[in-house]
Amino acid sequence: MTITALTGLAPEWYTPPQHGDGEQTAFELRPLNGLEYATIQAMISSAADDAAAVVMTESRIRYVIERGLVGWRNFNDGNGAPLTFMRERINRIDSATLADLVNEIMTRSQLNDAQKKT
Repeated sequence: MTITALTGLAPEWYTPPQHGDGEQTAFELRPLNGLEYATIQAMISSAADDAAAVVMTESRIRYVIERGLVGWRNFNDGNGAPLTFMRERINRIDSATLADLVNEIMTRSQLNDAQKKT
């Protein structure tokens, strides 16, 4: 049996739950590749004896977000002016949205059943 290269690493848009009317903010997310995913799993595994006790620290969140968040649209500053995507502006995202984005990136980074069989 041969090993098949990973597919599905192309970025896709994700719209987190939001309140209000108007254009929704969307984030462009890229799944972590195999090495990136293994690295974050090792960071998590080395920190917790119990999988249920895993806590995403600032360094783990930063690791995932810096690799998996590749763009946004309709993300505005406090005055309503659009913010152009720049990695330096990731700190402008609120903590609840960051947690949601990390979870979504990690979910998208897991192998599906077909990929696990190859």
